[in-house]
Amino acid sequence: MSIIERQKKLQRTLEKLDLDAFFTTNASTVRYFTDVIANRYPERSVYLLASKENIFVLTYPLEIESVKNEAKGCEIIELKTGSKLEDIIEINVKKEAKIGIESNSLPTMLAKRLESKFQLSDIFKEIALIRAKKDESEIEKIKKAIVKTEKTLMELKGLIETKNLTEKEAALETMKLLLKNGCEWFAFEPIIASGKNGAYPHAIPSDNIIVENSFIIVDIGGKDEAGGYCADITRTFVKGRIGEEEKKVFETVKEALEEAISGIREGVKGKEVDSIARNVLAKSGIDKYFNHGLGHGLGLDVHEYPSLSSLSEDTLEENYVVTVEPGVYFPNKYGIRLEQDVLVKKNKAELLTTFPLDYS
Repeated sequence: MSIIERQKKLQRTLEKLDLDAFFTTNASTVRYFTDVIANRYPERSVYLLASKENIFVLTYPLEIESVKNEAKGCEIIELKTGSKLEDIIEINVKKEAKIGIESNSLPTMLAKRLESKFQLSDIFKEIALIRAKKDESEIEKIKKAIVKTEKTLMELKGLIETKNLTEKEAALETMKLLLKNGCEWFAFEPIIASGKNGAYPHAIPSDNIIVENSFIIVDIGGKDEAGGYCADITRTFVKGRIGEEEKKVFETVKEALEEAISGIREGVKGKEVDSIARNVLAKSGIDKYFNHGLGHGLGLDVHEYPSLSSLSEDTLEENYVVTVEPGVYFPNKYGIRLEQDVLVKKNKAELLTTFPLDYS
């Protein structure tokens, strides 16, 4: 789907919802509908205003030349020092307009100013649904990011096995390898967590040497291009040996992953997929150590709609790309997490990640 086609889809959504316009400060949504690279770190002050007739990109002199070079199908409005966004919207739409917003990303003070002039409607879900369904070009970009990330994972595994790296050194090597292997940037800061540190799902890499004879969680991802599409892959390695009990736990997590993926298809709710994984873990009495949702959507953002969690009513549709990442975390001992990126099809899930799941 071209940028122009996306813009038309957005305008049809405004018609359907009886809204005069849509305004967002969400950098990835700006990227999705305009092709302006607003979402590369650090995020740029670039905003989107879409009426039923026009698509506007709003930005300041700092970004104006970049926006002129990148924007597609848009009229560009240069904001001056002291410009009030509510006044710009009023001029280009109308007074007391009905404006759709994304409440999850709109700054509170700006929301209050907009509320004083317009009728606001939260259409976060409608925008999320548009962005969730990936076209062929988006899927190909995610695949490219995955290939580059998996090459990095392979090289990183070799470094961990042959060198006495600290977790922080391994994280640094990960970032260098992602760039060397063709990623434009990182989807998120890498997680390298061994031994007891692995019991924290979002562990911060430490200055400690990677622990031998225990599990090492490696959670990494790159972007295919500037402000582009993400990969998100987790594997759990072992440097040295582990006991029979640890091996059984690992195999149970692996089974939970594979069973959950086998349950993915169009029409299934996020909570149903999550429950498949939890039920596998429950049979071994370790489900209480699985303390996060099973997965999430993947695209321009590393966490997108839909959610795969025990409470999620989100319904999977064909061409959603989601992560599936069961894990167990034993305080003061270790953690295990395995994560695949999958494409939802009508009657099954297609694996996009290919890196072996084995710990050795």
